[in-house]
Amino acid sequence: MLKIYAIGGYSQIGKNMTAVQYNDEIIILDCGFWMEKIMSYEGEENAASLPVESLYKYEIVPDDRKFFEEHGKQVKAIFSTHAHLDHCAAIPALAGKYKCPVIATPFTIEVIKRLASERKEKMPRLIKMKEGNFFEVSKNVKVEFIHVTHSTIQTVIIAVHTPDGIIVYANDWRFDENPIIEKKTNYARLKKISKEGVLALITDSTRVDDESKTFSEATVRSMFLDILPGVNNKKNLLIVTTFASHIERIRTILDMAKKLNRKPIILGTSMSNYINAAEKIGVTNFSKEAQIVRGEKNINKIMRKINKNRGGYLIICTGNQGEPNAVLTRIARNEFDLNLMPKDAVIFSSRTIPSPINIAQRADLERKLRNKGVRIITDVHVSGHAGREDQREMLEILKPKHYIPTHGGMVKLASAVDLAGEEGYELGKTSHILQDGQSIVLIK
Repeated sequence: MLKIYAIGGYSQIGKNMTAVQYNDEIIILDCGFWMEKIMSYEGEENAASLPVESLYKYEIVPDDRKFFEEHGKQVKAIFSTHAHLDHCAAIPALAGKYKCPVIATPFTIEVIKRLASERKEKMPRLIKMKEGNFFEVSKNVKVEFIHVTHSTIQTVIIAVHTPDGIIVYANDWRFDENPIIEKKTNYARLKKISKEGVLALITDSTRVDDESKTFSEATVRSMFLDILPGVNNKKNLLIVTTFASHIERIRTILDMAKKLNRKPIILGTSMSNYINAAEKIGVTNFSKEAQIVRGEKNINKIMRKINKNRGGYLIICTGNQGEPNAVLTRIARNEFDLNLMPKDAVIFSSRTIPSPINIAQRADLERKLRNKGVRIITDVHVSGHAGREDQREMLEILKPKHYIPTHGGMVKLASAVDLAGEEGYELGKTSHILQDGQSIVLIK
């Protein structure tokens, strides 16, 4: 028997968690937060540090309670595709009860370690596995990591090899032909497993309704080169806000700071955490190029220094979604010793994640910045998610017998099966819409 369990991520964008069962053995793929719920949580305690029962109550983590009760003892391993919080952040809270190892790429494991440390959780065995390698779960189940490009480093497509075919789990990816740090996607391996026989493709549907291909990260470099001359002068401050996990984007911004002869200052805990993880595995060495500052006292100290020579610095920080506790939001609320002035420029190297709370928080942040006379440049960004034409290409490469979209609400999933229909798949027979808590048997 081969069965797929949709535990989380099939009714919304976030809290991804899927299980694959072959006979009496089960593996779990991803285990993440629902970031919208994290951002909307209004309690005094850090939402990520809440007790497990509260995480369930506020829908921050996948609700795996029924699955665990029925199948917990059958779970042999947990795998994570990458280091974004909606794919790995629930592992410290939920993985321990399964009493099995957690396997991910070195960068993702470093991030999981940090998250576990913040929760003070005792973790099961953490195993680092590089792209291109296999993990033998049993004589019948082997798991392969296939390199794919995304908006954070060391992202993988997971191929679950069984005697009855391969399940390909591609949850967050894009096809980038000109990545900044990493290699291109391993197309050769994808084509090879296609010939071996792909029973099902489970894939991210976040941007499947965008009638386009996702452009390369290299595009963002060109955007910065066009924008920066017009906002750079000797008196104004430059701030660039982006996602803390986007190591390649931070690389680009550091290169831009060098071109402008400005000293880059990276601010905030989340930026520091992801950069430390990347440096620990030897992928980057940003701390030699930039001053990385965390902690309110230290941030205030550097802010006072920046105030005296505003044209000499470029600040890199979080806050692109208007998150209440992010550095940029706090700067806009005058919580640090830095006064934003007319003609200062804030570049949003991001797009707003389309949820009501994000949209509202981002609009409030931009209003505060405009009230200070700050110049705002938005959408200096390309997505980390596959557009419709990338998804079509993946289908054409893998030629799976079954197509199962995930990582989206019903509108996204419907758009995904519509695309599959264009490629000859039939809803209910070879393409399938699942919701959280549902399952599907592919082979009895």
